[in-house]
Amino acid sequence: MNLRKIRIIRGNRSQIRGIDFALAMIVFVLVMTQILVLTSNLISNTQVSFNIIKRDTQTNLVYNSVFNQAGTPSNWERTQTTNLLGTSWKFGMLHGNTISPTKVGRLSNSSLTQYYMDYNSLLGHVESSNKSFSISISSTINNTIYSVTVSGTNLIVTGKVTRNSIQGISKAAISLYGVSLSGATPVTVSSVGLTNSTGGYSLTLTGAIQSGFVQVVSIANVKGIGQDVDLYQYKANTNVNFLPAKSNVFENFNSSTSSVNFVMETHTGETLNSIEVLYTGQPGAVNTTSVSSASIVTTTNFHNASNVRVPPAGIVVFVAISSTGTNTGYVAVNVFPTTLDGKIAPVVQPTKLPPVPSSSITKIILIREVAFVVIVTVWE
Repeated sequence: MNLRKIRIIRGNRSQIRGIDFALAMIVFVLVMTQILVLTSNLISNTQVSFNIIKRDTQTNLVYNSVFNQAGTPSNWERTQTTNLLGTSWKFGMLHGNTISPTKVGRLSNSSLTQYYMDYNSLLGHVESSNKSFSISISSTINNTIYSVTVSGTNLIVTGKVTRNSIQGISKAAISLYGVSLSGATPVTVSSVGLTNSTGGYSLTLTGAIQSGFVQVVSIANVKGIGQDVDLYQYKANTNVNFLPAKSNVFENFNSSTSSVNFVMETHTGETLNSIEVLYTGQPGAVNTTSVSSASIVTTTNFHNASNVRVPPAGIVVFVAISSTGTNTGYVAVNVFPTTLDGKIAPVVQPTKLPPVPSSSITKIILIREVAFVVIVTVWE
């Protein structure tokens, strides 16, 4: 073999080793890239799982502090909000072993200004680990008024009762009320009926229109207890102007009977002749109690009706219409216990929802033997 051939063979071998090295490097880089991607994903998934577990823990912390504790002091619901803020009080909804509808009512936007608590009022007084949170309370039964039409002095009310806002509930008992004014005196008419096979109903409030304003209240009674309420205000024309008035219902724990105190804000020049208390009895029955002006103590800021008898279970609706003229005045409607779901009162939550991941917990609770769905959400 001459020298030229030896050089060619050596050159070819060098080229082959160079190609092998390049291929090996490519394979090495690809393998390392995949390892890095897999490692990164593993770390990322681990962090995501950790964040979810952390949020779930914080969500349970908020739920337990709100619904499994009475707060500090345990009777804080009697104290005006301004006297609580700036102190070390803790928010909690229990009274004894049950949820207090009075404490829930403090979160309603129809609550008296002196007693109203919004989301900002709770900050620092709920065990939330300084995280943003929301609290929603809604009925497991949904009663919705679809339409109210006029026929002479009568109102024809149609609606539907569903479960989870989807499945219609047949044979649910509807107790329907219309509260209007005859002069300055409230007049309450009522009607009862059962829902049809799809959950729908159509009932007539005969003689409901005593004036240009009627407060319509529909209570759905399922299994013998008033479960959900819907409200509608009929106004005959644009000249009718009854503004919303704020109110609170305070449980009377010192009484041997089931009774509450109803407190409503006062307004200059108004006349309040009575407070109408609406609730269901046996399925298909309506019950009303009228608290006369003789039993209402009026001060500079409040109308106060003490020791108003109410049934021990189910929903009770208080309607107080005060007039300042033929078609003007104020109306307070207080649903006891209330919901915080945007129907009767808004969800308790930040004004602007945080643009970060969140976790929620859903529970069923009983308030006055009515089943409610609670959703607590905590943002990261």
